Amino acid sequence: MAPVGRPQPVRVLIDATPAEHDLRAGAGMPHTVFRATFPELVRITGGEPAEVAKGPAQVRLTPR
Repeated sequence: MAPVGRPQPVRVLIDATPAEHDLRAGAGMPHTVFRATFPELVRITGGEPAEVAKGPAQVRLTPR
């Protein structure tokens, strides 16, 4: 879901893990991606920084 431009307010949680990195945010379509800093993303979305996941994701692949 695009983090901005919503017709109605929605609760936005922003993963705090990449806070020190240059971010790219999607605006609904592949050609509408924009660059933002973490503070800018929090400000324009009204979002809440949150701990979304602990540690690296672990993906298990099943052999075919």
